Amino acid sequence: MSSTATSAGFAAMQQQQEQHQGQEVDQQGHDQQDVYGFPLVNLTPQQQAAQAACALHEERRRVKWQAYNQQQHLPAGAKLKRYCRKGVPHELRFWVWWHISGAGKAAAAAPGHYEFCLDKGKEQPAVKQIELDLPRTFPRHSWLSGPEGQVALRNVLTAYAGHNPDVGYCQGMNFLVGLLLLVVKQDCFRTFWLLVVLLEQVLYPGTYAPNLDGCHVEMGCLGHLLKQKQPKLAAHLEVGGWRWQTWQ
Repeated sequence: MSSTATSAGFAAMQQQQEQHQGQEVDQQGHDQQDVYGFPLVNLTPQQQAAQAACALHEERRRVKWQAYNQQQHLPAGAKLKRYCRKGVPHELRFWVWWHISGAGKAAAAAPGHYEFCLDKGKEQPAVKQIELDLPRTFPRHSWLSGPEGQVALRNVLTAYAGHNPDVGYCQGMNFLVGLLLLVVKQDCFRTFWLLVVLLEQVLYPGTYAPNLDGCHVEMGCLGHLLKQKQPKLAAHLEVGGWRWQTWQ
């Protein structure tokens, strides 16, 4: 696994993130936004307190990640797992996800594949459903709902349909792609490769598929785990009408 990233590219990403954070506004007539540009409207005091607590935790984690960020290499072994589980500062997620997911290696091993799949995907039947779902994807996000964001969503989803015609497009993938685009600073190429490794190497096979086989397996496993680890919660959900066998 490669553990280095281009310093210049990462510095540019940080600069863009700082500019984006500068767009967050005060209480004087403008909507507030989170770090990814989603509007924050009518937050309760409890939500504001939770947001402040998250910001403090992220700052503590940022201090821990600082040395690795400066040296442009990731922690190794168990430390990397521990650091990821405790949280990756939002401005470093692009760098971390790109390398630990294997997306960087996959992209390097297949030059030109994204462009090829983008052209091939335009001929797939999934394009019709993709077009229907584009305006439904985070409609309150100013960039994703705007012309540039819609083009980026279309390109990544179309390319994946060309890459994996058996799946093509499954509803819900649009929201996954939307969030990835925001994390990687609107880079369609990198979003495509993160999507490929996420759907085909990280998630259980078939999680995003027409018959949702992977979702059924995942939910069945969740039910068994809850009964083992949190029996009171599992019983409460079943009393409320949740039936794990629906997913088995």
